[in-house]
Amino acid sequence: MSPKVPAMRKSELAALMQTTEATEMRSYLEADPGVVRGGGVAVRTIAGVICLGMRAMDDGFLNRALGFGTVAEATPALLARIERHYASLGHAPRITVADRHTPRAAIRMLERSGYEPLRESVEWIYGYDRIVAALIRRRARGRRLAVYLGRVDGELAATGMLFDVRPVGGLGNGSVLRKFRGRGIQGAMIAHRMRIGWERGLRLFFAQTQNGASAHNMEELGWRKLYDEIDWVKA
Repeated sequence: MSPKVPAMRKSELAALMQTTEATEMRSYLEADPGVVRGGGVAVRTIAGVICLGMRAMDDGFLNRALGFGTVAEATPALLARIERHYASLGHAPRITVADRHTPRAAIRMLERSGYEPLRESVEWIYGYDRIVAALIRRRARGRRLAVYLGRVDGELAATGMLFDVRPVGGLGNGSVLRKFRGRGIQGAMIAHRMRIGWERGLRLFFAQTQNGASAHNMEELGWRKLYDEIDWVKA
């Protein structure tokens, strides 16, 4: 078995993954000042829980709380604050749960409060935590967020971002234009961003997907699925 970073509790690992996910999502929501104003973007951190929000859209992916029971201890008072925040946006609250990684006490609290899992909202959360890698080829320096463009014969073919959310490196916004799919480009983009992160000292990586092909590309590079992430909503 390949060596991994020092073991940590499942809830601690989920806390790191959800913090990284929230950082990525917040950067997308707040990237355009016009969207922030026109869409009513309202991202708020409540006792460590990151509450993504957008008044103009009732899209569940853009309106959900990350970190309940993992980043922050689950309490009735915290849940009430989260619910009030989403009520102020005109949306029903959604609590994003790391399946089998969120403490059982937090799950029971949600159940007692009338929440239930919305199974169609599942995201697959992947992590890379090996302490060795054959992906290092160059030195890398840069900012907290780095954006990469992949080209084939000079033509734009793929995109990808690397978020430095220490101790985690988050891979996000990976896409390949349809005409270039099936050539291993996404795998190359994943490996390239991992090389950059590894040279920066990152040894734990985050990614999420709902796409089987993307999941396969990560698994080919040694990633493993950590858990399903499921939104819980009130019945």
